[in-house]
Amino acid sequence: MRDNGAKSDPEREALDLWESGRLTEAEAKYREAFALTVAGHWGRPHIRAGLASLLAAQGKTQEARAEFEQVLEEELALARGDQADPCVVAARYFLADHLVGLGSASEA
Repeated sequence: MRDNGAKSDPEREALDLWESGRLTEAEAKYREAFALTVAGHWGRPHIRAGLASLLAAQGKTQEARAEFEQVLEEELALARGDQADPCVVAARYFLADHLVGLGSASEA
C-alpha cells in the first residue's frame, strides 16, 4: 500500500459495496485491502476498523469485537503506547461503543 494518504482501491471498493448493500462482497474487499497492507502501516488499523464495522452491521458481533480489539492494539503500537493519541482514543471509543451495544458495558 502506498503511503500517500489515499484509500487503497480495494478499501474504496469495499465502502462503495457496503453503501450499495452488497455486504458479503464488501467484506471480501475489506479483507483484500487488509491483506495488501503491510504490518505496521498507518492505514492498516483504519482498514481493519472498516471491516469491524461492517461485521457488526452484518450481525457478526463476536468477530467484529475481535477486530475492534485488534484495531486498538494496532493503534497503540503505532502510537508507541501513547494512550492520549487521537487514533488510540478513537479506537477505544469504537470498541467501547460496540461492547455497550452487546450489553457488555462493564467491559467497555
